Amino acid sequence: MKKKYADWTNNQLIQELEKFSKKKKYGLVWEDKLEDVVEQCNKEFPVLEEVLEKEIKDPSKSVTNLLIEGDNYHALSVLNYTHRHKIDFIYIDPPYNTGSKDWTYNNDYVDKEDPYRHSKWLSFLSHRLLLAKNLLKKDGIICVTIDDYEMPRLWLLLEEIFKEANNLGVVAIRNNPKGRKTERKVSLVHEYAIFFGRTNESKINKLEVEMEDKTHNYKQDDDGEWYLPTNLRKPGADSLALKKNGKISDRYYPIYVNSKTGEISVSKKLDIEIYPIDAEKEKRIWRRGKEVIEQMYKDGDLWYQKIRGTHQIQFKFRGGTDGEPPQSMWVDSKFSASEHGTKILDKILGARERFNYPKSPHAVEECIRIACNNKNAIVLDFFGGSGTTGHAILEMNKKDNGNRQFIICTNN
Repeated sequence: MKKKYADWTNNQLIQELEKFSKKKKYGLVWEDKLEDVVEQCNKEFPVLEEVLEKEIKDPSKSVTNLLIEGDNYHALSVLNYTHRHKIDFIYIDPPYNTGSKDWTYNNDYVDKEDPYRHSKWLSFLSHRLLLAKNLLKKDGIICVTIDDYEMPRLWLLLEEIFKEANNLGVVAIRNNPKGRKTERKVSLVHEYAIFFGRTNESKINKLEVEMEDKTHNYKQDDDGEWYLPTNLRKPGADSLALKKNGKISDRYYPIYVNSKTGEISVSKKLDIEIYPIDAEKEKRIWRRGKEVIEQMYKDGDLWYQKIRGTHQIQFKFRGGTDGEPPQSMWVDSKFSASEHGTKILDKILGARERFNYPKSPHAVEECIRIACNNKNAIVLDFFGGSGTTGHAILEMNKKDNGNRQFIICTNN
C-alpha cells in the first residue's frame, strides 16, 4: 500500500485527500430515494393559482392568511421566492411512518414490509426541510412533532440540516393519557416536539403568565402591569451556591437593609444583612446579580419584607421577563389529543373521517408561544392536516389582539 501511494503524483494525492474530506464523518446515513415531485421541480417551476371563490373575507382584520392546496414540495419551492428569510416559526406534524399506510411516496403507500421504509421517509422529509430552512428568519425556529417510530432518525436529520449547536430542546407531550397499547411494548402516552433554531440567534422564550392565572396572588402596579411578589432567593437544583469545582457562585452575596427606612443596598452596610440561605440552612444564590440590585430598589421592583420571622428580599416577578424556561415535559390535560383535539374537531366539522389524529390546539399554541413572542409573526405549517395550527393562531390573536399570520399547506 505504501509503495502504491509513493508512486502517486502530488495531484493524485491531493484529489484523494479532497475525496476523503468530503466523506461523512458522523451522522445519519440512508439511501436517498428519488422522488417524482422533486425531479419534476428540477424541470418545471410550480405556480400558485388564486381561487377567489374560496376566499373568506373579514373586513375587521388586516392580516391575510394563506391556505395552499397541493404538494407541499411545490408550495415550499414557491415560498422560497416569496418568503425567503421571512418566516418566524415553522410548526409541522409530518407522517409518523408507522407502516399502517398513513402516507404515500411517489403515489404508493409505504407499509411495514417495505425494506426502504425509513430511507423513503428520510428522503421525503429532508427534501422539504432543506427548503424550509431557507424560509426562516435568522432567529427563526422550527418545531417538528413525532412519536417513537422515527424519533431517533428525525433527531439526527434535524442535526444534520440545522446543526447540533442549534438544538433548542425536546419536549415530551402527554397527548394520549390512556396510552397506545401494542404487543411486547410499553404503553405509549406521549409524543415529542423537537425545536431547532436556524442560527445561534434563535432562542426559546420564557413563558409569560396567562391572564386567567393572574388571580389572587398576582398584583397590578401603578402602570397596570401584572406581577407576582416572589422571593429573590432562587430555589431548585441549580440554585446551590457551592459549585462543583468547589468555588462559591458570585450570586451568593449579602444584601443590606435599613430596618427603619427599608432602604436596600449592596454597596454600603446597613443594620440588616441578608444572605440567600434557605430554611434548611443551605446556601443558595440570588436570582439577580449584585450590579442590578440597587437600581431594582430605586425602580420599586425590589423590597424588604419579614415573613414568618425571617428576613426576605422580594421582587416583582413579571412572567416572560423574569420567568423560567419551559420544562421538557408537558402533562396538562389540555394537551390531550383525544380530549382537546378530536372533540374540538368533531364540534367544528361534525365528522372527521379524514383526520384520525388531530392535535390539541393548546399543544400547538404552547409550541408557538415558547418559540415566537412576536404578535406580528408569520407561522408556516406545510403538513396542514386538519388545520390545527391555523386554529391555534386565530385563538392567540383573539386573546392578545395580535396580528399573527398563518400559511398552511395541505394536499388533503
